[in-house]
Amino acid sequence: MQDRPNENAEHENPANWHFCFYYAPKDPRVIVPKRWGPQYGSTVNFARAGAYVLLAIPFVIGGTIVACVSLFR
Repeated sequence: MQDRPNENAEHENPANWHFCFYYAPKDPRVIVPKRWGPQYGSTVNFARAGAYVLLAIPFVIGGTIVACVSLFR
């Protein structure tokens, strides 16, 4: 069986945290627990393309709703 890298080592490294943003290219996860524990929610790993897709989804949905309302008004 292949060994998995210790994801928590990347998560606990202070160099991967920039203010409240998490940027760790070596961490394969897109959604990670916040720095102070899972009871405070989750954040995204901005080193992954999937993070930007997740953040774009609400804007695309909102823009589509606004466009539809404007067209059929």
